[in-house]
Amino acid sequence: MDKTIDLAVSTEEWEGWRIVRFSGNFIVNSLSLARTRFDEIESGQNQRAALDLTLVTGFDAAAMSIILNFNQKIVRKSGIVVVIGPNEKVRETFARLGFDTDVQIFDTFDLFRQSLPLP
Repeated sequence: MDKTIDLAVSTEEWEGWRIVRFSGNFIVNSLSLARTRFDEIESGQNQRAALDLTLVTGFDAAAMSIILNFNQKIVRKSGIVVVIGPNEKVRETFARLGFDTDVQIFDTFDLFRQSLPLP
């Protein structure tokens, strides 16, 4: 598989949230896909975003950087970002950087849906 295009990104609206689902390798070569979705959210009215990483198979420092920057921009606009389903390696990276104290992390979409975090 070509790792430069091995990322799928989709968005949907759910209960006032923008759900951004990533599937595949979320790495430096595929960041333009994520950036496009993040830019759409940042410029819109809805400043509540859930990043679903459940199907992410690869994750690097560049992906972490774009998520951190996205979170900072949304928080500055009084919004909220949550993360759903990061694998153990991604979760450990979040913990090392202290990102897990800045955002709510849910193991599954069902747990997110049940908790309905509000900004």
